[in-house]
Amino acid sequence: RHLRINVSDSAAAPGKTFILSPENKDASVVWFKSLLGTTYPPFETTGGELTLDQLDKHTGAVSGTFRLTARSSQGESVTITGGTFDLQPNDQAD
Repeated sequence: RHLRINVSDSAAAPGKTFILSPENKDASVVWFKSLLGTTYPPFETTGGELTLDQLDKHTGAVSGTFRLTARSSQGESVTITGGTFDLQPNDQAD
């Protein structure tokens, strides 16, 4: 299972909470599932919240919490509660 978290650079700030919805262009979370090398269609967020607890724009480190409900194009749904993330900078050069 994989998550893709996107937050607009212009909207990102430590302590900021984003409402997750299809209309919100400042923040989004997409949930993917894959089994034995097969990736299924993504689950798009239909509701929830994402909070940036810490953000270092200089190093790229970011941590936070989230909860969400998401739905696939086939009508399957998933609910995630108590989600956390702690991401360190990508050390690969552009």
